[in-house]
Amino acid sequence: MHQALAVQWCHTATEQQFYACVVAHPHGDSAGIQRFCARELSPWQVPKDVWFVSEIPTKEGGKLSRR
Repeated sequence: MHQALAVQWCHTATEQQFYACVVAHPHGDSAGIQRFCARELSPWQVPKDVWFVSEIPTKEGGKLSRR
């Protein structure tokens, strides 16, 4: 895994889920990432799903670019 980003998605006012966006080369293992998160994080922080992306855009300083 090269980069990862957690995204909180609000389905309704009372239902919120976390998802993970991951840059992994060459192939990622979503089940493995979810197992790791389940061991290391609180249950509510474990991503519901893992999305594999080719890149996570960042600014020059390395911070997330929201554009």
